[in-house]
Amino acid sequence: MRRRTSLGRALAAALLLSLPAVACTDEPPTVTGVDLFPGTLPSTFQVILPADSFAQRIGTFAGYSGPADVGYQLVAGGFDDGLTANTLVQLAGFPATISYTQGGTSRTDTLFTYGRGTLLARLDTLASTSAGPVELQLWEVGQEWHPASVSWRFAVDTVGGQVPWTRPGVSRGALLARATLTAGARAQGDSVLFALDSLAVQRIAAADFPGLLVTAAGTGARVQLGGFQLRTGAHPETASPDTVVAVNVSAAQATFVYDPDQPTSGGAFWEAGGIRSARTLFRVDLPDSLPVCASGVCTLVPLREVALNEVSLLLRPVPVPGGFQPVGPVATALRRVSEPELGRRAPLGQPVNDVLGFDASGQPAFAGSRFVPGDSVLAISFTGFAAGRAASDSTSFTFALLSDPGTLFGSPGALSFGPAWFAPDPRLRIVYTLSARPSLP
Repeated sequence: MRRRTSLGRALAAALLLSLPAVACTDEPPTVTGVDLFPGTLPSTFQVILPADSFAQRIGTFAGYSGPADVGYQLVAGGFDDGLTANTLVQLAGFPATISYTQGGTSRTDTLFTYGRGTLLARLDTLASTSAGPVELQLWEVGQEWHPASVSWRFAVDTVGGQVPWTRPGVSRGALLARATLTAGARAQGDSVLFALDSLAVQRIAAADFPGLLVTAAGTGARVQLGGFQLRTGAHPETASPDTVVAVNVSAAQATFVYDPDQPTSGGAFWEAGGIRSARTLFRVDLPDSLPVCASGVCTLVPLREVALNEVSLLLRPVPVPGGFQPVGPVATALRRVSEPELGRRAPLGQPVNDVLGFDASGQPAFAGSRFVPGDSVLAISFTGFAAGRAASDSTSFTFALLSDPGTLFGSPGALSFGPAWFAPDPRLRIVYTLSARPSLP
């Protein structure tokens, strides 16, 4: 276990580097602040500590979730030189009878035929990207499959046995329709529409229909979909020729398969989130004292005697390879871990991210809760938690860094497909104030 001596060395280095107040940079450990020794006015300082003086990584774990646990489906064709993903859909709720009115009389018919239809899927414009126009293709699935265990290689993968696809990535039957998405920005609420002829609708409505498959033709696209619905009309055989009853059928099961598997950094980086819910466990030791400096003279003050204005974990993002770089925000959180010795099975406590305020709907806004690709630094503030621990002189604890949209925002299905990776050298920023003390006469 790392000892306090490393922290002492870091603070000693900080005491030698009394600088003007600056923003967080890649400087060595520093203490900055007002050039006033505590006296008639409060003095505020900032210390930035390197990883080896406050953090001890325990391990990174994944495999807590998969495509069946999220509220979206993914289609990709060789995205970012690697990722391919196909979506599978099973529709349910086709009616056994059709009711209609003819000549002022209500009737019910068990014999009817379907006309043309449209399969609609909502398009997540923020999580979709392409270098040019994208052709999505709608197929009949070529064999039976199991929604809870389906994968790129297997149609069924349960304790009862494995059934491989006759073609990896889902066996294909008949091609039913195509839809083209233009390149560039799209309005929120856009949808993908597949036009189906009456024969295709009849096939889909059959009781033994194995399901639908959506693929992307060509390369360079990643499209995120959700909320499939088939809209069509049924004509009762005994009704007049112009009688058509609207029928809307939604997806009973929808998931996706992808290749390759989500990459792991092999311990090179800290990982959080992604379709497999990666998390990194690490131990934190807050310093038991902090430096205050003025005119080149420094001294150490116990942590419990300063007012903590900010305590933030600073993380530096690094790219994720193989098409798994997030294309939209990733919800990030620090959660307390009380039994870190259990490793991947360690239970998680509540998030410790500071609550910064509340949005228009009254939901809390958490510090550092959204990592957006392209950000150079993610700062997760846990000042309130740190202050409570300092007051009790209990400054050692274990955190899990993870993606946690369910706890933070009430949307567990919003887990990002791509994980966030961070360099293994986080920093700890502490901003603190030493209260004014009366001057001696």
